[in-house]
Amino acid sequence: MTVVRGRARTGARAVLRTVFCGALAAVGLLAAGCGSDNIIYGTVATTLSSVSSQFSTYTVNLSLSELTRTDGQIAFIEGAYGAGRAERVDLARLTDVSELLSAGAVPIGTYKSATFTLDYGSPIVDVDVNGVPTPATVVDSTGAALSTISVTVTFDPDHPLVVQTGQGSRLNINFDLTAGSVIDTSKNPIQVTTQPVIAVSATPVDTQPIRARGVFVATNNSTGEITFNILPLYESNQYAGQTIPLGALHVQTGPQTTYNVNGQAYLGSAGVTAVGGLQVNTLIAAYGTLGDLSTSTPSFTATDIYAGSTLQDLAQDHFTGTIASRSGNTLKLHGVSVLLRNGVYTYLPDLPVTVGASTIVSEDTQPNATGLDIHSLSIGQRIDVSGNVICASPSEVTPNCATAVNGSVLGSLDATSGQARMVPTRVWGTLSSTTPASATLNMVSLDGFAPTPPPGQSGFSFDFTGTGAGGAQADPANYVVDTGSLDLSATPPGSSTPIAVDGFVTPFGTAPPDFTALAVTPGAAFENSQLIVVWPAGGIKAPFNSADSGSIVVNLANTTSAVDIGLSSQSLSSSVTIQPASGVTPELSIGNVTAGILMYGTFTALESQLDTIVGGTGFVQTLVAQGSYNATTGIFTAKRIHIVTD
Repeated sequence: MTVVRGRARTGARAVLRTVFCGALAAVGLLAAGCGSDNIIYGTVATTLSSVSSQFSTYTVNLSLSELTRTDGQIAFIEGAYGAGRAERVDLARLTDVSELLSAGAVPIGTYKSATFTLDYGSPIVDVDVNGVPTPATVVDSTGAALSTISVTVTFDPDHPLVVQTGQGSRLNINFDLTAGSVIDTSKNPIQVTTQPVIAVSATPVDTQPIRARGVFVATNNSTGEITFNILPLYESNQYAGQTIPLGALHVQTGPQTTYNVNGQAYLGSAGVTAVGGLQVNTLIAAYGTLGDLSTSTPSFTATDIYAGSTLQDLAQDHFTGTIASRSGNTLKLHGVSVLLRNGVYTYLPDLPVTVGASTIVSEDTQPNATGLDIHSLSIGQRIDVSGNVICASPSEVTPNCATAVNGSVLGSLDATSGQARMVPTRVWGTLSSTTPASATLNMVSLDGFAPTPPPGQSGFSFDFTGTGAGGAQADPANYVVDTGSLDLSATPPGSSTPIAVDGFVTPFGTAPPDFTALAVTPGAAFENSQLIVVWPAGGIKAPFNSADSGSIVVNLANTTSAVDIGLSSQSLSSSVTIQPASGVTPELSIGNVTAGILMYGTFTALESQLDTIVGGTGFVQTLVAQGSYNATTGIFTAKRIHIVTD
């Protein structure tokens, strides 16, 4: 078996050299010797996403060991998961936004499979129990603690990864944490039995925004184009020689592109000018969609751009979480992602943050917002806030006090001289009533957390004290939303199907309304709902009542089954019909860690493979589909289906 590498070098050094050549060539800085090894390259723009509803955090180390071509040759995708290089990633944070991992050079050819390695040596896995992020242990099927797991995924034979000379190709990696996890909350600590379920597609079905993060290279004021080199996830360029860019990106902007540069908001060309004033290698991130792949450097169409201290100030620490309560200038954040200035990433259930008059407050995607200050920060609002970590012990300010496992020595964040970015937040709820420009919701969740624990159970709840004017406070059972001119007619008041409302919480002490909406999505149209079917121990031979090219009728007898829309779960009865989403090639997978995972693009091919497996010694244990659900018709329209076998 031949391993494709750069020149005659071996090991990680050769692979990383290919990264270097690919990245520099993409920005017109071709180094001597690059491409002189008689290997011809194309570019693979690789994104990462996940399916998850139970986890507050699922943080592991990920690497991609190899890609296998149809001729048996092996190559590596350069990136956050290249040979000898693993990336810390919180997979639970990638359900509504995908991450661009790399756009690195890959030898041309047709590739049939990919092998991934996950390192569980120091995982941070928290299960959401009544709104409380609760630490869990991760074990294999025998109950033993996990160390590393390798999973091989074979591409859809009708849609393999094809890498062509001087052109770009797409590849998306999707982790289905729901299908790959069995959660036992009766154990203390909670136990998660894991066998990773991964779908890989050269024709991705994701419609959510992509985040592309990197370091600034240059701008073109006449075209509005911004070029940067990719550094995904939590990579830092602070330490020279330790970080290598993972390809380049040409970011296309327009008159409606919004910017936040060093705490200052801009719109359109003014933002391009502000970015152009940054030093080369300043951290920058763009949200949007991948565009033209006809050249070796992909293009990216940006709706929003964040740069400089707004994104990550290397002299400060960053927390991202949901404001759960407020007392004076002290905010309690819930579900907190912590990114320290030294590049350490961790997660904590709760942590206090102190803000002050000098804290810079901004509102993502709203360049014309005025009057923003710390009073704008209210309960339920998601924020990204920077400042100086204060250690619990010793009581001093230092960037290195979170070196303990799970960041256990963190005490709080002093953001009095930092920044607080208000991030668009999602409210799920059933529609109680509407009036022109207003709606009242019975809240199901706020930024992913239930507002109160279920009746008779203990758990997390938001403290809405002080949110309303004159001593009043927001009521999650009657949550008032300013809907402006948004159309809510698709969901009648009184419907049991929830709606998703994206926007911003009203400033502290000024409600009602409690929330200002930017967008509304009817639950029946929400594309990231999950159909979850689990058969009894041992599995089943005949999971479908019927199946053809246009539909699958799932046998729900003697199963645990439900459709999750947001945090709302609807139990199902004797059967449910799954239809493929139109306009895309669905991502359909079947298999397990031991046997490998096989990808298909049609129901017919999936059913044929299922017949082969259950016709032998195999049994089906779990089916998880992702898409939208119509409760009236009982039809689930799926863009993904993952079938886990024993």
